[in-house]
Amino acid sequence: MEIWRVSDRTKSCLGGTAFFALLKIKSSLIDFMQKRIIYFLLIAFALTGCRSSNTAMHKEVERQTEMLLTCANKYLGVSYKGGGANPKGFDCSGYVQYVYGQVGYALPRNTEQLASFGSEVKRELKKGDLVFFRNRDKRRGKIGHVGIVTEVDKDGDFLFIHSSTSSGVRVDSGAQEYYKQRYVCARRIF
Repeated sequence: MEIWRVSDRTKSCLGGTAFFALLKIKSSLIDFMQKRIIYFLLIAFALTGCRSSNTAMHKEVERQTEMLLTCANKYLGVSYKGGGANPKGFDCSGYVQYVYGQVGYALPRNTEQLASFGSEVKRELKKGDLVFFRNRDKRRGKIGHVGIVTEVDKDGDFLFIHSSTSSGVRVDSGAQEYYKQRYVCARRIF
């Protein structure tokens, strides 16, 4: 398919040199258009590839999160044990470390180290995020408790599973006054 049709009469009017110059212009324009089309197609394929790879990555994160929460829920009711990091008894950071370890993630053992691990969550919490709370002694102000987010509602309120000193592994709401007053930050591992 030609972009321009050149009649025999035009060829003779232009003369040999002018005609070849016109063909060269025509050829350059075709090259230019082809390059633009190829460039456009490459960008389209790249963007489509990014989208599908983002979708695949998102699905993998969802799968890991579900595995994590399934594992976390297995230990509901296990007693609290200071320094405990196994199903015979957990403290809060031992529980988090153990559960994440069951799905292939090696996390630090203590709460303060966990609070600087992963990436900071500044906006919306997601299932699987770690949430951190101050100790009861507000004067010390240091992080002393951690749990794993299990649910987040549209208002940003969340449920989390943790090992509490009073009841062992259980689920609580971050909206409860006790936890709301002590909430410090959240971190995302994956």
